[in-house]
Amino acid sequence: MPENTMTQRIFITAGDPSADAHGARLMAALRRRMPEVQFEGFGGPLMEMEGLRSVAHLKDLAVSGFWEVAKRIGYFRALMKTCEHLLETRKPILYLPIDYPGFNLRLATRARKRRIPVAWYIAPQLWAWGEDRAEKLAGAVDTLLVVFPFEVEFFRKHGINAVHVGHPLLDQIADLPDAPQRSGILLMPGSRKHELHHHVPLLARTVELLHERGHQHITVAKARSIDDEALRPLTDLGVKVEHHSRDAMRTHAAGLIKAGTSTLEAAVMGLPFTTFYKTSAISYYMAKRVVK
Repeated sequence: MPENTMTQRIFITAGDPSADAHGARLMAALRRRMPEVQFEGFGGPLMEMEGLRSVAHLKDLAVSGFWEVAKRIGYFRALMKTCEHLLETRKPILYLPIDYPGFNLRLATRARKRRIPVAWYIAPQLWAWGEDRAEKLAGAVDTLLVVFPFEVEFFRKHGINAVHVGHPLLDQIADLPDAPQRSGILLMPGSRKHELHHHVPLLARTVELLHERGHQHITVAKARSIDDEALRPLTDLGVKVEHHSRDAMRTHAAGLIKAGTSTLEAAVMGLPFTTFYKTSAISYYMAKRVVK
């Protein structure tokens, strides 16, 4: 049966588990307004459950750090060509990048050259690490949907049409019941392969020190993308595995949490925590040169 030539398509791209969750909720909301819409691009399992036809797997996309990305530059160049081809041939009515600025900013520029409107959801945190890139972002987007109120003024002064839409985490936890009595320590090492490589050994040494000080109730949150084997250094020490991180944030007394979206979520959930992040020496050196 031939495809309806009037089909409305939205190209949407998300490159990590947090963006996958936010993207899935956004897709569901859009489908309620546009029942026949089709979604193409890339994302994770939650977005795929909402009907995304993804051209890449999340496990291949979830890479951060200068050196870590450089090692996979061939993959990302090939993915860019695939996305450009789809923008050219499928002619979406809108491109919706979600965070993931390293890749999405380049693709957004290419989309606008093809006169495809770009509405970016969850702005790159240029106010923290790259105000000099705001001019490039201004040329790549039509509308910037920001999640923090102060971002509106920051981006508008750079000529970007920024609209505050609220943070999706607040919607996701609004209906959660009151937390029971809290106890124990929660570990959140991250979801990317290279993060686990650096963080799990660090946390294993920390667990040994905690055991020496009498702390036995320790749990590690396991993301969907993590293999059980990656957490073995922790489970061999008696650390329990929790598959529902949000429930764990509600029930534990303290956390050791990898820097990222999870730290904001923990703060909103009322979990006291210490944050950490360990990366390669090359990425650390490069980050020190650009982060304020």
